[in-house]
Amino acid sequence: LRRAWTGDGEVHAEVALPEESVDVSGFGVHPALLDAALHAIGLLDAEAGTAPRVPFAFEGVQVHASGAEVLRVRLSRSGSGVRLVACDEAGAPVVSVDSLVLRELSGVVAPGAATRSLFELAWQADDASTIGDTSGWALLTAGEPPAGLPELPSFPDVAALVASVEASPAEAPRALLLPLPVTEAHADVPALVRAVTADVLSTVQAWLAAGVLAGSTLVVVT
Repeated sequence: LRRAWTGDGEVHAEVALPEESVDVSGFGVHPALLDAALHAIGLLDAEAGTAPRVPFAFEGVQVHASGAEVLRVRLSRSGSGVRLVACDEAGAPVVSVDSLVLRELSGVVAPGAATRSLFELAWQADDASTIGDTSGWALLTAGEPPAGLPELPSFPDVAALVASVEASPAEAPRALLLPLPVTEAHADVPALVRAVTADVLSTVQAWLAAGVLAGSTLVVVT
């Protein structure tokens, strides 16, 4: 299916066989060419539902010429069916169908763009081992530490941690835990996502800019 146009309750399409050599002998109309001509029916029935439909009954089929490799097709409504008229590049008639009735496939859901994609989003399971030595760890949080985390030195932000490290001869923490807030059921999720993303970005930028924390690792905890 190379091109398609819609208008005035009709669909016009141009279909062609592959450019490589295809043997059209022995066919009134090559099956692949006829199949491509029928693909444009989806534009004629764009609002007819989402279930897949397949040709069910042909009436008034006439083959006027054979050997065509390119078809120009006009599709229009014919009662409950579809009328098809196809000509070659010179405008000479090749095949016509007075009525083609389609039938929906029951129990089959039309694939959406996501299911047709070559890419897939999937969570990779990772075995989490028990935390052992937490010495040299610190927590970055302005509120109460989340439940389940070990007791660690806590700082409201990177600036407070840097000030503490610079004022003390102790080494900088080797790991910084940045817990994310728990989402409430009634929360405005889009607004919360924007706010949390901005906060995390600000923290990461401050951490990267702090020379005394160059040897540390920042871990976001959800």
